[in-house]
Amino acid sequence: MVTLKKLQRIILVSLTISVVVILAGCNGAISSKQPTASEPAILQETTTAPIPTPSVTPPPGIVRLVTQAGFDAAYIEEIDIKLDELSAQAGLVYSRSETLAESELESTRAVIWIGDPTEFNRLAAAAQEIPFVHIGSAKLDQAKNIFQIHLSPARVNFIAGLITVLIAPDRRAGGLFSVEDPDNAQWMNAFVNGAAYLCGRCMPVYAPVISFPIASAVSESQGFQGRKNAFDQLDQNRLEVLYLTPQAVTSEMLDYLASQSIVVVGSGPPPEGYNSIWAATVTENVASMLDQLWSEMFQSDVSGQVLEAPIAIRDINDQILSPGRQQLVEKIASDLVDGWIEPLSIP
Repeated sequence: MVTLKKLQRIILVSLTISVVVILAGCNGAISSKQPTASEPAILQETTTAPIPTPSVTPPPGIVRLVTQAGFDAAYIEEIDIKLDELSAQAGLVYSRSETLAESELESTRAVIWIGDPTEFNRLAAAAQEIPFVHIGSAKLDQAKNIFQIHLSPARVNFIAGLITVLIAPDRRAGGLFSVEDPDNAQWMNAFVNGAAYLCGRCMPVYAPVISFPIASAVSESQGFQGRKNAFDQLDQNRLEVLYLTPQAVTSEMLDYLASQSIVVVGSGPPPEGYNSIWAATVTENVASMLDQLWSEMFQSDVSGQVLEAPIAIRDINDQILSPGRQQLVEKIASDLVDGWIEPLSIP
């Protein structure tokens, strides 16, 4: 017989089981619920980082040296080395060629030109934002972007004439020039004037007595034999020192002069092995002028200018051209470049 207590306990257990079943069913319904077509799922928004655009660095500008025929190779080499050095320091590219097209100016930062100025003037007018530097003896029209390093063969030959009679025993000096040079008569005149500036009429003590120095012009087509014959003619007056232009400085010619105990002055450097007969080289220091111009020619507020190249005495044999004589020559050379002396017309 079921008592009231047992009946109450049965009812309580039944209610507890029912509640547990109901709760379990609710949890299962919640965890298994999926979005339907009418209830779209909420998608998580994603952002993509922008791809950086690489910066474009313009290529470095080009410094161009344009060299034309007719200049001594050693002279060009010195300028070549200096421009390469200056360009590297400025982060620029250096290039050397014998021609320059107008289309190449777009990448050009500066032009240095050695030779005929006709094409130089045309290109400089076409690209007025680019500095153009002309190295040569021609006098050019002034322009804001044109700079000139003015060379003077007359000054070089003047100093060469002075040195030859200064070091020659009994003033017995001479010079050989080139017939092909259209201005050879002027250069010979400057050569004689340099000697005259030093000693007036440079007369020897011993016979044959003539005024030194003496000079002759030879055709390049005659080669060594032509120069030898010209020297032999001059040597009838018993020369001690001879001045040679760069074209005449050959091993064959120097060997012959060494056999005759002749000392040489040149306007180009001597070949290896002839230092014992070589007194000095007379040239012009263009590299120092490039150093001076370099920073100025890139400044927008600086207009074109003309610089006079100083005389440089190099390859000195101080057993022949002593330090005291060097000082005298350098002082006269400085006055010459400063305009105190006119090489083609002395008093």
